[in-house]
Amino acid sequence: MMLVPFLEKQTKDKGLGVFAKSFIPKGTVVWRLTNPVRVSKDEYSKLPKNIKNQAYPEGDHFVYSLCSGEAWNHSCDANTWWTKDNELSARRDIKEDEEITYDYATTDIDPDVTRTWQCKCGSIKCRHNINWNDILLPELYEEYKGHLPSFVEKMVRKYN
Repeated sequence: MMLVPFLEKQTKDKGLGVFAKSFIPKGTVVWRLTNPVRVSKDEYSKLPKNIKNQAYPEGDHFVYSLCSGEAWNHSCDANTWWTKDNELSARRDIKEDEEITYDYATTDIDPDVTRTWQCKCGSIKCRHNINWNDILLPELYEEYKGHLPSFVEKMVRKYN
């Protein structure tokens, strides 16, 4: 659930996105997972595409929420990061009307979901392709260390 005033609207290249309705100071809790739906990997494979796009792997299942404000897009230079397992906070100040983003590498770590996404974030830090194991890259892990959900930390330890 979004905890700040937001607006969902179409982006130029990425479909629906979530945008700040007003200035959000660095450190502000922006989103908290509420009323999560957890499904098995088999159930996930049968979900409609729009829900699959909002779900993220968490161990042996997938998690999603049907609250408004769930249409977050990826950025390789995201303006939020994890401050608790189910909470994203502003990584830096977010300007009014700026798209609110997170780095998919901080949740989408699952060797059973090996799809690659073409990145359209436009950031100077753009990785161009987003893979299930990007968080295993030493430089990316160092950037997000201390700001990852515990299940991601567990997967990083498993694969490193």
